[in-house]
Amino acid sequence: MLPYLQALSVFRDDVRRLTRNNASKQELLALCDQLRDDVLPELGVRLEDREGGAALIKLDDRETLLKERAVKREVRARNTVNACRLVRLDQTVLHNPLGPE
Repeated sequence: MLPYLQALSVFRDDVRRLTRNNASKQELLALCDQLRDDVLPELGVRLEDREGGAALIKLDDRETLLKERAVKREVRARNTVNACRLVRLDQTVLHNPLGPE
């Protein structure tokens, strides 16, 4: 039980620090996302956001959660790379709309 209490204590300390420094809503939500995505899976806890309601909490296999997290991160990284490629392509087309001379 101590690891769960330590995670809660660290989260609370971080929230207090951010609010004392007039953190934005985005910074506070990013801290909540970090708890959900990074801290809780290490403890075997799945926290799922639900639209318009309280989050769903489930105890789950730690290894399963870590594998799911790795897959999500890989997909996010691929999407970022693809988005960068599209931006470069758009910039190339904008600078040279008729193609190579």
